[in-house]
Amino acid sequence: MFNAIKQISSLPDTLSSQKETAMSDLEIARRVHLIQSQWSNQERAKRRLEAERRMHDLLDTLTGPAA
Repeated sequence: MFNAIKQISSLPDTLSSQKETAMSDLEIARRVHLIQSQWSNQERAKRRLEAERRMHDLLDTLTGPAA
């Protein structure tokens, strides 16, 4: 049985499916704003509570006994 070895440096940097043009920060912000503008007040409140919970969990992890 033969094993073929290809040097990493000779591989293309991106796959063909990854050859998209990167979006600018402005385009990302525009898309986020468009999505958020469609949320109801109930959805906004739910997402804010979830974000606060995640931030609390993150701070607990960073400042906990293992840190």
